[in-house]
Amino acid sequence: MLLIPIKLTILICAKSLMTQCHFDVVPLPSFLFQSEKNIIRKPWGFEEWLFSAHPSSPSYLRVGERVVSMVELFRETREELCGKAAKFEEFPILVKVLDVRDRLSVQVHPSDEIAEELGEVDGGKMEGFLMLGRGVVYAGFKEDVKPGVEVVGKLHRFEAGFLDTFLIKPGVAHYVEGARFLEVSTNSNITYRVYDFSGRVVEPEKAMKAMRFEKSRREDIKRERGRLLTDCFSFEAVEGGCSRVFLEAFNIVFSAKGNVALRHEDDKTVLGEGEACLVPAATGVYELLVEEGVAVRIWP
Repeated sequence: MLLIPIKLTILICAKSLMTQCHFDVVPLPSFLFQSEKNIIRKPWGFEEWLFSAHPSSPSYLRVGERVVSMVELFRETREELCGKAAKFEEFPILVKVLDVRDRLSVQVHPSDEIAEELGEVDGGKMEGFLMLGRGVVYAGFKEDVKPGVEVVGKLHRFEAGFLDTFLIKPGVAHYVEGARFLEVSTNSNITYRVYDFSGRVVEPEKAMKAMRFEKSRREDIKRERGRLLTDCFSFEAVEGGCSRVFLEAFNIVFSAKGNVALRHEDDKTVLGEGEACLVPAATGVYELLVEEGVAVRIWP
């Protein structure tokens, strides 16, 4: 029989208790920031992931004296962080800024059902775009097509401007050319390349399984300027010259243009263009102050 000294037993229990209760002892700040940028380089440009809890590239945040992953933060403070969104077993959204200096691959994302059928770990992916400048979006077939046909040239073409929004549902073939935009999606990173302009590997079998071949209506893809509401995620632009107050909102706030400020009681922070912060639901009431810039508020 192995006997563990009483002092050692107490020490082990104390360390365990500290780990479990850390965020109860040190409350979340009013506004959370990443400890460093989470950037992924691509042949066509780069992606910057904001407050990512996706295991392939998690973001890290500073909380008090600790630097913790978004995955750990969600696991330890789910109700305090997310409020009503705490019903989710996993962090519900994935937010990226894409800087596409050339062209993305022609690609498609699967539905939950197809992702499961294909044995994927992630669920299906639906995404919304908010343009941060001019560019071109190609999405959805102009007419019904047959499996196996060349898809380039058969997609709707949209000349996009600042704050234009697009909804890309699972199964809709699409790509983007020469644009910087905010991408908000379900927390999935599954992409099947249908065609790549640089000759990268494609996945035709999976893409054909995931793709919807029927005609898409343009109005189902290009949506209301500056605002997109779905059952999975939502976002809205808050333009200059206004002040908005939000209550117990779990939000990611991104500065799309100029400086924007957030205030909770005596705590105030200013975001420069391209910067973001996360507002925990536990912050309660906060004010979003936009004088001349443009802020984007994102929530599940």
